[in-house]
Parts: sequence; structure tokens; C-alpha cells
Amino acid sequence: FLAPEFIERAITYMEGEPKVGMVTPSLVRYDIQAHQPLDVIDTTAVVRNWYGNFVERDCGLPVKELEKYKAPNDIPWLCAAVVFSRREALEDVVEHGDQIFDESFFMYKDDTDLSWRTRRAGWRIVHHPGLFGYHCRGWKKRSAFSRELRLMSARNEVTTCIKNRSPFVLLSLAKYAAVGLFNL
Repeated sequence: FLAPEFIERAITYMEGEPKVGMVTPSLVRYDIQAHQPLDVIDTTAVVRNWYGNFVERDCGLPVKELEKYKAPNDIPWLCAAVVFSRREALEDVVEHGDQIFDESFFMYKDDTDLSWRTRRAGWRIVHHPGLFGYHCRGWKKRSAFSRELRLMSARNEVTTCIKNRSPFVLLSLAKYAAVGLFNL
């Protein structure tokens, strides 16, 4: 869900920042059954943690932690649950004739791949702390994922690392092997 003023504020911001290809808000978790936002940050970006895994920045922290962001900030990858994009940026990264998202990614890491391609095309990707969205995330913990979904996520991470020439491809291969062989 978008905050009521999201689109207007995103347009105003993008008009003043011609090098920004995509902007993402502070995403707050939303309880669909209770029809209300939770006091929990869903994500402000996708980053690598200290040992190289992709993680949702600020995930699980109280919403008051968003106060640390005083201005829009460049990010490496975004969660495409909510993204506002410049048409020209999307046109620069189209694949396979007319696809913005690589269709070989059914779920997971498709937004990471899109972010990589957007930055490689020369566009900035920004988290804007003055924009808000609400995300009804379908999972709470990795342990709640089925083995099939963990394998899909790990496979997609390997694919995006190879496709985008990441030095973390060996780590991604090790994760895929760990899920496949040991059901981790």
C-alpha cells in the first residue's frame, strides 16, 4: 500500500533529480488481517551484510529508527514491493525485447537484478525517507520458507551474481549447495 501523498511527493522529488532512475520509500510492515501498519520497518534498501549475503536494510527495527535518515540516500539495490521509476531508466534496462524484469526469475532477486542493471546504465537508485509504503510481507523468518522456495531464492541469487559479474558468486554457489545438500 502507498501512503496517500506518495505519488505526488515521488514526482516532485524525481523532477528535481534527473539522474535518479528509481526511488523507493521507507517500507513499513502492514498487518492485512488487522488492516493496520505495524511498528516495524520492513526495508529501506537491499544491502550486503558483513559476510556478503543480501539482506533487507533495517528489517525488523522499530519505525522510530527511520529518524536516522535525514535525506534521500543512494542505495545499491531496492525491494520492488514499492518502487517509483523514471520511464527513461526502465527503457534503458529492457531485456529480451520488452521485459523490464528478467522472466527467468520467478520470485526473489528479480528486483536485485533490475537494480544492478539500472545502476550499470548510469542511473542512481535512492531510498527517500520522506516517502512511505506499507508491505504485507508473506514471510517472517527464513526458517518458515519451504525448501523449494529457499532453493529458488538461492538459485536466483547465483544467477543474478553470474549475470551481473558479482565477486560474491562463490558465496552464492555455497549457499545454493548448502540448501540443496543439507536443507539449510
